[in-house]
Amino acid sequence: MISVSNRFEKSDWIAIDGCKSGWISCQIIEKEIVLSFVSSLHDYKSSEFEKIYIDIPVTLPLSINDYPRASDIKAKKLLGKYHSSIFYAPVLSWLELPYQDINSLCEKHSKQKISIQSFNLFSKIKEAVQFNNVSNNILKEVHPELLFHYYINHNKKSKKLIEGQYQRLEVISSLINRQISFNIISKAIKDLKQLFPSCICSIDDIIDALFLGCLIEKKHFFHFTDKSDIMINDELSIRFNLFKLS
Repeated sequence: MISVSNRFEKSDWIAIDGCKSGWISCQIIEKEIVLSFVSSLHDYKSSEFEKIYIDIPVTLPLSINDYPRASDIKAKKLLGKYHSSIFYAPVLSWLELPYQDINSLCEKHSKQKISIQSFNLFSKIKEAVQFNNVSNNILKEVHPELLFHYYINHNKKSKKLIEGQYQRLEVISSLINRQISFNIISKAIKDLKQLFPSCICSIDDIIDALFLGCLIEKKHFFHFTDKSDIMINDELSIRFNLFKLS
């Protein structure tokens, strides 16, 4: 049901999510879910897929006047009381500044300060921006939590909690009409760590990558989906396409 590989198949797309030691990827090849790991985005450079769907900001504001991005504001509004799972994308030049200097600038210009959680993502954001500048792939920013919220908008639990992980696995199972259990995810993590000794990932990293892959495969948010698919819902389409293509 879920296999782990150290090679990428030629495909139109790949879905990736950041983890502590790099990036977890998901492809679906002839209905087989394939997970993999790279320590750097640059390992994707020679791979044969057109689009990379990534859970990280790619197109950053160029000045403080453009901060925060309109898409971030809208995403937070769509998430309601769960808005803290979306971080404001930083101004590009901030990637080279200390945390305190950035928030001093925000205070001076009466802008929202960045959180320490957002600042801790700067290395990943910087890597994505640099890769986007040299890659022939199309990077599209997507946010699993914004999309999960479309399916779980009542009594949603944190993805760090077992209850929240169960909720998300139920969504994934319903998308592909196959039961994805904790045992399956645990085995996938074990297989990843065996094949890639440097891989450090958590259950929620796997769940996010898997969810993006399954959702992309189903094309629920595409307007050119075929009649056998589930009816397009405009809100889901908005959530998926909220962030610009780079």
